[in-house]
Amino acid sequence: MQVDVLRGIAIIMVLFRHALVSSEEAGSLKPVVLHLYYLSAAGIDLFFVLSGFLIGGLLFNELRTTGRIDVRRFLVRRGLRIWPPYLAFIAFVFVRLSRRRTYTVGSAFKAIVPNLLHVQNYLGSPRGITWSLAVQEHFYLALPLLLVLALKGRKRRGAIMAVPVAAAIVVVVCTTLRVLINWTRPYNMWTHVTPTHLRLDGLFVGVLIAYLYHFHPQSLARLARHRAALLLAGAAMIAPTFFLDEGSVPFTWTLNYTLLYLAYGCILIVFIQSDSGTGVLGRFMATRLAVGLASIGVFTYSIYLWHYDLGALPVHNYVLARLSHRWGELYWVLGTGVYFIVAITAGIAMSKLIELPVVRIRDRLLPGRASATRGAAPAIEPRPRPELAGAGAD
Repeated sequence: MQVDVLRGIAIIMVLFRHALVSSEEAGSLKPVVLHLYYLSAAGIDLFFVLSGFLIGGLLFNELRTTGRIDVRRFLVRRGLRIWPPYLAFIAFVFVRLSRRRTYTVGSAFKAIVPNLLHVQNYLGSPRGITWSLAVQEHFYLALPLLLVLALKGRKRRGAIMAVPVAAAIVVVVCTTLRVLINWTRPYNMWTHVTPTHLRLDGLFVGVLIAYLYHFHPQSLARLARHRAALLLAGAAMIAPTFFLDEGSVPFTWTLNYTLLYLAYGCILIVFIQSDSGTGVLGRFMATRLAVGLASIGVFTYSIYLWHYDLGALPVHNYVLARLSHRWGELYWVLGTGVYFIVAITAGIAMSKLIELPVVRIRDRLLPGRASATRGAAPAIEPRPRPELAGAGAD
């Protein structure tokens, strides 16, 4: 549940970033709304760290359980989880584009080709939100292949010990590239924000935490004892984002990403090491708010895919058009609230219509061998594993 709560928070941040009513229309709420808008840009960064933790956890648990990694099986299972709802979404976008006067069927198809090849984070897309999906798709290919190559070149224990070194290298290289390539260039989303080689480090921060979780749980537990320090450090590293909009100064598209990944890593450690009902965070997990966030977190993929076409556009065309800008604060509250409700509801509906039925068929035909966070009889590290109910990413 802990990871699902964080996923729920991440999708709420994404929705807020793409809200239809700007801070300029929020009346006296403008100062708060404006800084929350700045902060919400970091929702994607939280998703990256969580994805690295969950996908790394699946592979590490399989390695611990079976002594090997079946890359083909992993990719097929991931493909059946990711591609059916994604292709349905891209087909929907294609139909919408082809019906516009400014597009022909041919030009509409040409526009979505980068999405079909998952290079939209380099070549652009009619749905800019899909850039992060390309980064994650590249990660799904890179991590298992990297682990398999490492396993072939050395003993298992030595290969696994190389994971933190590889993660550190990725963080340093990506940060260096962001600084050297982008610091002096005028800001542009498609060159400063979306390329995989500039954003892969967030996922590897999550991989590093998954490595500790599965192979050095005692070390992770000792680190998590300093919960207050970790949360304080995380808050301090996130703080600049609260005051600086993405793209406003070079810091926001270079070093700030590194700080955000490290901040979310600290927060993730605290969450996964907090027992339900114990401590402030543990008691929070039992609240209705946490349960609600976790319930939303289960459906984040489909919510993310459809929140613009089935959330923002209908609300803009049929709701906001009937509200008065003169209402100030009420206009912002109603517009944003209805948008959140519609976008989340539509995403959950599409998940139940497309994503979950395919996953159930996949699990019958190709059952999973390991969970990202639930332990099994380990083949490498004979250590007991704590359990995080509902946090699997498979």
